[in-house]
Amino acid sequence: MLHHNIRPRATPIAVPALISAIDVLAPDVRRLVLQLPPAHAFRYRAGQYVSLVLPDGSRRSLSPACAPRTGGTIEFHLQRRPNGVLTGLVFDDYQPGDSITLEGPFGHCVLGYPAAPALMLATGTGIAPLLAMLEENFAARAPREIALFWGGRSAADLYAAPRLEEWAREHDHFRFFPVLSPNGAYVQDAAAAIFPDLFGVDIYACGSPRMVEAARQKLLALPGAAADRFHADAFEPADAALSAAGPPIGIKLLGATAIPIQVPLGGSLLTGLTAAGVPVDSVCGGQASCGTCRVKLTPEWHGKLPPPNRTERRLLACLQEPHPNHRLACQIALDATHAGLEFALDPERGI
Repeated sequence: MLHHNIRPRATPIAVPALISAIDVLAPDVRRLVLQLPPAHAFRYRAGQYVSLVLPDGSRRSLSPACAPRTGGTIEFHLQRRPNGVLTGLVFDDYQPGDSITLEGPFGHCVLGYPAAPALMLATGTGIAPLLAMLEENFAARAPREIALFWGGRSAADLYAAPRLEEWAREHDHFRFFPVLSPNGAYVQDAAAAIFPDLFGVDIYACGSPRMVEAARQKLLALPGAAADRFHADAFEPADAALSAAGPPIGIKLLGATAIPIQVPLGGSLLTGLTAAGVPVDSVCGGQASCGTCRVKLTPEWHGKLPPPNRTERRLLACLQEPHPNHRLACQIALDATHAGLEFALDPERGI
């Protein structure tokens, strides 16, 4: 079950850290190791994620690739992205000894209790939080049975395969299945072929949004699968979301005066506002976990939009002074029907 007692923070904890190492995991993947100061106790659960604060003040969300360590180090896996701000810094600029600030933790995609069998699926560096969960699971008194399917275009993409294969040899309750897409195979298809039913099984999917959605549809159609046992983190890189944006539409930002602005289609309201140069707070990477991108819609527009999903509803209810017209900008997917959308960035504004 999902560990629901991890509540979002109204103000995230900010911790200064030093870059301890930047290692090559694959030609396009780096391991970033941070050393936390002894005076700051930064606690997180394997599977949660944090935001790294960049020099320009923007933030990028990453999941630790390790369970919490007593030595105060924490590691992340980053895959180079075209025009990626964070990956550009890690691949080309950052050096050991440089300082960086992290905020968090955020998210609910963690191993819960009781220890039911688990099916894990990953693509690319989506393996990172699952590696952390596996470390946590192996250290448990009663480790659960876990099957992991990790997909890539070639064997070189599965940079942690030797480590996972060793774990599979050491732990009878763990199985690892590498899946290569050029062979026409995808992780959700490989998993469905081996698991004809999913009665009593928790599912964890981490990686590209396309894989996560395909896995959701494929696996939840199997006998015994339960929607409340499907847990996912699907990070859309901020730079990729903006570069893939479509033609703009006009929306109206309400304040002391109404300001018409143009935002591109193809992403969330949050990414659209960012692309239009409108400063909007967000620290969780669009995962409906921090609540800092809350906006207030006019009553007319609130009724036009699809209702929020369970995750968004739960977070909105936890925030201060909740209102029926509040939504998270990161969860409003922009399309042509949103032309003329009216909202305020101040959630307490009386509209």
